[in-house]
Amino acid sequence: MCPHQWRIFMPTSLTAGTRFSVELQDVNNNILYQTVCASREELKTFIAKHGKSTTGYSVLGGAIFPMRTDTPAHFSKDFFLPTWAHFASKINNVVLKYFVAFFAVALDLVTLPVRLLTTAYQLYYNNKHKEKHPALELIGQRPDAHKVLEEGVVNLCYTIDTVKTSAPTIDGGDSFQNAEQTLVEGTIRVALRRLPGLERASSEKTTGNAYSGRNGVWVLSGTGFTSSASSSFAC
Repeated sequence: MCPHQWRIFMPTSLTAGTRFSVELQDVNNNILYQTVCASREELKTFIAKHGKSTTGYSVLGGAIFPMRTDTPAHFSKDFFLPTWAHFASKINNVVLKYFVAFFAVALDLVTLPVRLLTTAYQLYYNNKHKEKHPALELIGQRPDAHKVLEEGVVNLCYTIDTVKTSAPTIDGGDSFQNAEQTLVEGTIRVALRRLPGLERASSEKTTGNAYSGRNGVWVLSGTGFTSSASSSFAC
């Protein structure tokens, strides 16, 4: 989850209007790319282009086809023990992991001849359908881009910050105002390449805050509503 999410802060100034911002973060929440959008439509277009995951594959798909053929290491893993490497080995419960491992390895051994027969087709298919995720265009020049691609997953984090202010009133030479802020913060998990068993996940939280201002300096005076849901922009 994005580290900046679900925060309630006390700004020193507020400006009426709506601001849209978006970030791409790696699995350790390091910012890889960030930008500001001029409108909701521009934000929606950005998310539609960069927030769609590459289609993954199931246990059965990995047992029939050696999915990755780009490097010897990837091919070896996907050819010899794909079910163990991509599914069983990632189970956290130790007892359950060893129990599932027995069936995973058995399945990998039984289906090894099938993968031998489908290797040529998969080599042809991967060469014919080389996919480059649009997000890689934004982070491809970074020195750690290869590491991000190896991990295969980034978080797309967006913020919609809407502020409404009342007309100022003058009292004793001081200017007083009230403001309402609606803060929408969301995260969409994005697969940059074909990954086994990756669940598409998204979340969005909307928070309402109230502020009191005096001479342009604002303090948090109360929080209103908070709601959580799946991202309204999820692809």
